[in-house]
Amino acid sequence: MNWNIKDRTSELAIEHGGVVLAVLKRELLLMEQVRFHKSSVPLVCKWQLRFTTRVNSPFDPAYDYANARIEHEVLDANRAELRGEAHTKDGLLTCRFNVVIEVQPGDKIIYHTRQSLHVHRDYVLADASGGSFVTPDKKVAKLEFTDPYFIQAVGPSTPFTRDCPEMTWPMPVFLKHHQKWWDYTTYSDVSGEIIAFPNNHAIGAGMLPIKKGGFAGMFWKRDGENPVIELSRNISRPVHLGVCDMYYDLHFGHLLPVENGRCVLRAGEQFEVNYRFLTYEGAKAADIAKQMRMRTISAEELKRLDRPAYRAGLNTFAESLHLFDESLPWWPARGAFWDKQVGHGDNFSLRVESSGGEPAQWEINVGRDLLFDPLVEGATYRLRAWAKTAGVTGNGARIGFGNRVAKFPGISNDSPPVEYRWSQTIKGNSDWTLLEVTGLPVPKDTLYANLVLQLDGTGKAWFDDVEFCACS
Repeated sequence: MNWNIKDRTSELAIEHGGVVLAVLKRELLLMEQVRFHKSSVPLVCKWQLRFTTRVNSPFDPAYDYANARIEHEVLDANRAELRGEAHTKDGLLTCRFNVVIEVQPGDKIIYHTRQSLHVHRDYVLADASGGSFVTPDKKVAKLEFTDPYFIQAVGPSTPFTRDCPEMTWPMPVFLKHHQKWWDYTTYSDVSGEIIAFPNNHAIGAGMLPIKKGGFAGMFWKRDGENPVIELSRNISRPVHLGVCDMYYDLHFGHLLPVENGRCVLRAGEQFEVNYRFLTYEGAKAADIAKQMRMRTISAEELKRLDRPAYRAGLNTFAESLHLFDESLPWWPARGAFWDKQVGHGDNFSLRVESSGGEPAQWEINVGRDLLFDPLVEGATYRLRAWAKTAGVTGNGARIGFGNRVAKFPGISNDSPPVEYRWSQTIKGNSDWTLLEVTGLPVPKDTLYANLVLQLDGTGKAWFDDVEFCACS
């Protein structure tokens, strides 16, 4: 037989003719390596085979990976099958997957995939306290089934100018530390039209409907190996695509209605998807390229993408993200506003407001997993900021950060929780006050530091002149 499946404690390595085609992580139910040709370079990836909300919250299904069942079987000289099953720790959900790896003539590889989610008892996917909402009015929630992401290969293969001809405004080229392979993200919408947008800006596209039997993927890499997810025509529920602003990983999932403020998966419900993970190339890829229509960016999207840029060194919040070629935005988590009238020495700051409930905050992840320089192992870092408050009650305004460590080096899924260190707090009506906090030494395999500017309570707080740096 051509197949050799190495069943290790933490992973399965699937070989054909002495070549590793794929590596499946047992504890994560995801592929961390795939090939689309036996002769091509293996792609380090994060291709999940489980249903999830894709948010780090109590609403994300907590699978019992330690007791997950993984089986494998050689079907014939050119096909091998992987089967897996995992239950949530509370027993409410069961997730199953089936992947048939097929080596076709010419050594092209296709991954025929079926995933299912079985609901044994009612499961709350989202409610008033949070969840995976996809609209500002919180009337729609998302249940995701896969998220292919190629860790070492994102961004355009050829440089775009700052004024990209397909768009009408300056857009940054992120990803300075990454090899850049693909020019476009491409998908077939429900009308059958093939839409594309260049991988050189924060997309902010929302959830895009995909045609049954349609596809979504990346174009053009190297000599035309373009990985895509190709949906079955028999999918019972509509599938929507979300595209990451930074990495261009593709989030495939179902949109579900929210009733009376809650989205509940009902006992007895079953979700099933069938798709192929493969590469389009040659005549097929050339034909798709001819049909591509560049997606336009709406005025509302431009408004959403006008966010304060994070800069190494002092952050004065006077600059917009699109002014820089290599930057990422501060993210408005809750009750967060970019204030262009109040500042510490100027007219710019980040403001948070809250009437109670969850803390209001701005945040940013800094480190190798988020395209910045890696944090130095063993080093100690300090976060500083000036802050002022108005009518603040409760725990008060503060700044803090914590290091996110990879459970499996290079993969951030299911990493241990971040241990935060916090500054002193300020309350009431206070003028500009310097806040400062020093973190713990950076552990091995740290992905990034999550920096937080937070108001835990009620009232308003402003933060300015923020700086994150290594202690001397």
